[in-house]
Amino acid sequence: MIPNHSNHQLLQVLVLAVLAMGLVSCGASKTNVAGNSDWSSRLPTDTPSTPEGPIADCSGASNTSLGLTFEVSSYYMPTTQQPALDILRLHFSDYPDAITSTETTYIQMYRWSEDTPGQRITNPTPVQFYFQSKSSGHFVNQGEPADRISRAVIQNMIVKLGGSKSGITPTNFFDHHILILIGMDLQFDAMSVAVYDQAKGSSAIGWQDVLLPAFLANPNDYNASHSALSLQQLHPNYDYRNGGYSNDDYLAFTDRFCQEFM
Repeated sequence: MIPNHSNHQLLQVLVLAVLAMGLVSCGASKTNVAGNSDWSSRLPTDTPSTPEGPIADCSGASNTSLGLTFEVSSYYMPTTQQPALDILRLHFSDYPDAITSTETTYIQMYRWSEDTPGQRITNPTPVQFYFQSKSSGHFVNQGEPADRISRAVIQNMIVKLGGSKSGITPTNFFDHHILILIGMDLQFDAMSVAVYDQAKGSSAIGWQDVLLPAFLANPNDYNASHSALSLQQLHPNYDYRNGGYSNDDYLAFTDRFCQEFM
């Protein structure tokens, strides 16, 4: 069951994704296609800035009560270094201990958009993803995308890596791997990372929303083109909007999320 946000609508979406192989670096900028007052948060082409300002390529969020900290970045095609419009990367800096210590706790992720303030539209199908080695770029579950993170799923990935001789354990798995999220079409502004415990029922015990890159690094410029307060507050620089910072400062603040992928 998806996180029970109030006043949300469900949108049934058929997601078709083609994933190219390879490890790519985290760039720092893309640009917007000019549009109406509420264009999508995510911007599709690769330039350092737009007339509205520089573009942040990475985002992140944290929920201390859940023990959850993660970063999200754009994905660049290895051969062309052009951004893939429906693929993103995710890195876990922290996650609930119960994910690897129990059989009942798991994580799923859900895409959503909010073009009209107060009318969030959530895709009820969990995000699918591949596990990618940080060192080699190898996709552990190539051709078999997962849609949840659990102890059983991680143990299955370790088996694919060669078992104990690989040196990978459930507790260090995310030190060595990131997630490649597919089906992340530009229509989606944000994503909910939800934690479940089957022992407590089918509803999420908690979740953390994150703004999906790429987007304007300056939160004031972002707010000017996105009227939904829920999206504005997800901007990683929202708390700095009245600090008198420059566009370069705002870009640097978001680049710190990119560093987690190095």
